[in-house]
Amino acid sequence: MRKIFENGAYFSCPRAAKTRRFAALIAFLAAGLLVSSCAGGGTKSVPEETGGLTSDLLKSVDETFESDLPIVIIDTGGLVIPDELKIDARMIVIDNPPGERNRVTDLPALDVQIGIEIRGSTSQRYPKKQYGFETRDEAGDDLDVPFLGFPEESDWVLHAPYADKSLMRNHLAYTLWRRMGRYASRTRFVEVLFRESETEFAYNGVYVGMEKIKRDGDRVDIEKIRDDLSGGYILKVDWPDPDEWFFTGPNGVDVIVEYPKAEDITPAQQAWIVSFVDDLHASLPPRAPGGAFAGYIDAESFIDFLLLREFFKDVDTYRASTYFHKDKTGLLCAGPVWDFNASSGNGGYMGLDQPEGWMLDIWQDAAAWWRDLLVDDGFRDLLVARWEGLRIDLLSQGSVDAAIEETSVLLEEAAERNFRRWRVLGVYVWPNVSPIGETWEEEIERLRDWLHDRGAWMDGNIGEIGRFS
Repeated sequence: MRKIFENGAYFSCPRAAKTRRFAALIAFLAAGLLVSSCAGGGTKSVPEETGGLTSDLLKSVDETFESDLPIVIIDTGGLVIPDELKIDARMIVIDNPPGERNRVTDLPALDVQIGIEIRGSTSQRYPKKQYGFETRDEAGDDLDVPFLGFPEESDWVLHAPYADKSLMRNHLAYTLWRRMGRYASRTRFVEVLFRESETEFAYNGVYVGMEKIKRDGDRVDIEKIRDDLSGGYILKVDWPDPDEWFFTGPNGVDVIVEYPKAEDITPAQQAWIVSFVDDLHASLPPRAPGGAFAGYIDAESFIDFLLLREFFKDVDTYRASTYFHKDKTGLLCAGPVWDFNASSGNGGYMGLDQPEGWMLDIWQDAAAWWRDLLVDDGFRDLLVARWEGLRIDLLSQGSVDAAIEETSVLLEEAAERNFRRWRVLGVYVWPNVSPIGETWEEEIERLRDWLHDRGAWMDGNIGEIGRFS
């Protein structure tokens, strides 16, 4: 895809993006990579279970349902939730103080009108759907609320772990990123019910309630752009959607401007951010030796981004779900991190299941900025020192094990119900790696063991990172 400058503004043609996405989807479906297709038509507001495994299937619960996790009840009035556009619904959140169980009949912590739709790309073909929703007032306008105790906002995500049978890869990665001193979407596990009557509910399993990446003093903390040219901006490397404004960077990779939105960004701002990225690219070694890049990027954020993404070795590393942000007077920072479902041994292609190897070598064009930065001895020395420090503390084997154990204890009760609803244990779901765990405990152990092996491999090879042949 190319950026086009016409009548004083940059424009992008969505046809190539739509063609590329369609081709990928056809290949995905033709390969028979899913356990089952999504539910067909009808009036059900929740998808069907996986095919063939229906014994003791947990599909419905009543007003006696209780959980040690918060309960999210969604009432669509019987309407099917679409991909687009959002439909009106009501959401009730039961979230009692720590140590207290949550019951459907308890006083809600939140009772609010919402607009809700299915979200995601390849995950839309899983029967367990992910949802994006916005909280609204009675007039239908955005309403900031403290969903699950998070700082008030109106845009939220209900992430649906499905192919990730540990249920925790996103939560774990975001938690570690925050411990490294960076912003990642706050997360809390919940159980989701769809109301079918006053006393009956369709049970839809364990979800992760989380913040959507947005410009906000409590999220991506950059200034609101006004008539300024220098920021703030949120950028994303990914495959663009038709309604997104993007340009093609000097490394041939599409850069989406997430903030300001396509309908708000001015031609002057478009031209400025394109020029900034071009100048940034030109400042990197070997094109501009001497550390000229220090005037454009926050090197420590780029180092942390590389280390965490490489530690988890997820398929999107550098090529998709790769965010950057820039404040009005600041440098370009890498992050927040996003989307770790096909990571840490859960991707059965491109060598993702192996703890050896750098993703820097897989997506060379998309990773070009990091590959260029590693030519600089000072940058590489900082990166090696940061890794060694993280392995003593925040990313040590003991610290990662403790985070996994803490999450496992939290999910133990709800996970059993989730896998009665979605019978995927011991069953191949794309992009799982064989052999497949027969139990949830085996899936947790596989995640823990893989991260042990990955950390050990990086320990032994970090000194040679960036010494590309």
